Amino acid sequence: MIAQGYNILALSSCVPKNNVPNSFFENLKSQRDLRVFAKTVGILNRRWASEEINTTELAYHASKLIVNNVNKNDIKAVLFVSQTPEYQIPFTSNILQHKLDLKKEVLTLDLNLGCAGFIQAIYTALSILKNLEVNDKILIVFSETLSKILDKKDSATNMLFGDGASAILINKENNLNKAYFNFFTDGSNYQAIKTVNENGSNKLKMNGKDVFDFTLREISSSIDLLLNKYQFNLNEIDLIALHQSNNFIIDQICIQLGLAKNDPRIIRGIRDFGNTSSVSIPLALNKNFENQTISKNILCSGYGSGLTWANAIINFDNCLIHKIKEI
Repeated sequence: MIAQGYNILALSSCVPKNNVPNSFFENLKSQRDLRVFAKTVGILNRRWASEEINTTELAYHASKLIVNNVNKNDIKAVLFVSQTPEYQIPFTSNILQHKLDLKKEVLTLDLNLGCAGFIQAIYTALSILKNLEVNDKILIVFSETLSKILDKKDSATNMLFGDGASAILINKENNLNKAYFNFFTDGSNYQAIKTVNENGSNKLKMNGKDVFDFTLREISSSIDLLLNKYQFNLNEIDLIALHQSNNFIIDQICIQLGLAKNDPRIIRGIRDFGNTSSVSIPLALNKNFENQTISKNILCSGYGSGLTWANAIINFDNCLIHKIKEI
């Protein structure tokens, strides 16, 4: 799948101020286990939202950083991606339209997407964008408060996940700028990552072994399919941004692709933020290029709940990366 005639103008992010270090889990893990976790998984800290901060609030602050720098009348659509919204009804993109003071003539969509959501949402936005006018814009917002659905006694999940939000602004261009995608779904393994109702509230449950096996079995070969179909060589890729699930998994996927795990093109943000689902790729880019303008050809790969995985080669041309906001 190919989309063209676009430019990603800006990227911004917001995270909670509340930092949760690995030492917070000393009542669940021995010191030795904590050291092994830090070394293999690669997470040292994660951000968890306080009771007063919700998914919409993080999304609003991430979006405001870029929306206030453009003509709001040019924004023709708002796509909101999350698995942890406050409401099933109404949908959050409607709320963001109001909070961001956007005009009423705007398409608003909520997308219930997980770890592949960054790539799925960009493809959705580019599919809409091709029917718009030059210089029309689409705002995509990714936001999660996964800490609010964690079982705090379940060490298999509660150390892995963090909260945060990212936003990107895409502009319709009269150019030949292309993005390349492929998408995969295995619904037979939907139970590997799911929420379960416990005493009236949803809690996140994950079969770590099934997810681990899935990523090592499927991801690198699907990336190879994308590269081969559109005749790309990895030497033509400036940055490699994989879903920030686990450092060991990222290393193994890169090794399967024939890359050294210390290749400087590999973007990492898991150490400071943990796994933030669809937010993880843009937040890692934001962390690594804060307060910079980048022009890079980026290979992205997202994989997780569904089970769903997706890959893309996306050109960021003169994209402004804002400073990460804390609230």
